[in-house]
Amino acid sequence: MALDPLKVTSVSLDEYFVNKDTGLPLANGSIEFFKDNDRATPKNVYELTGGPANYTYAALPNPLALSAVGTVVNANGDPVSIYYHPYDANGDLELYYIVAKDSGGTVQFTRQAWPNTTTGLEGVVDVTSPNATLASGNVYIINNGAVQVNLSLPLTAQFGEFYTIVGYSSGGWKVSQNAGQTIHFGNQDTTAGVGGSLTSTNRYDCITLRCVVQDTDFVAYAAQGNITIV
Repeated sequence: MALDPLKVTSVSLDEYFVNKDTGLPLANGSIEFFKDNDRATPKNVYELTGGPANYTYAALPNPLALSAVGTVVNANGDPVSIYYHPYDANGDLELYYIVAKDSGGTVQFTRQAWPNTTTGLEGVVDVTSPNATLASGNVYIINNGAVQVNLSLPLTAQFGEFYTIVGYSSGGWKVSQNAGQTIHFGNQDTTAGVGGSLTSTNRYDCITLRCVVQDTDFVAYAAQGNITIV
């Protein structure tokens, strides 16, 4: 498979750990990886194997043993880089809590909220009802058969928030506004307020909206299809 952008590695090509008291290599020490929000539950880290177009990510041992010179090695003793996956099964942010110990089990250091990632993946909503309210960062897949889905802009929207709509079912979709809201689509604007809207004309029409003025103004981009602007 291709490289996975959701696996995050440290910037060092060859990590080297030292004893906090002596400064000598952390020989035969260990590194343990846990969920940051549940520090009793282990969380996998990975090594990269394979080659271009056929990369795979193999879980490393946890705890991860260090070499006799304090470097990271896999179960075969081969030097490797650590790849992190700071997300849970739903794509929500799930950072690491890390504990490094010497060969006798004495804690050398800990790291929390590792790595310094602050956002999860975009959520995906399977829309199977005729009405929904858009929420920031979500992708809405329209899947309501022959009945059109009405998607309402949120009453409150923060600068920079985005919403993506992916057409699939034959009924299509419509984006409706609240009082004081406008959507800017290229050189055209919707009617300000509750009378304004965007509507698909083909079942597979898609669009992304981004808030550019808090609560009131949205820009449409990455559009596919012939969108009706009212």
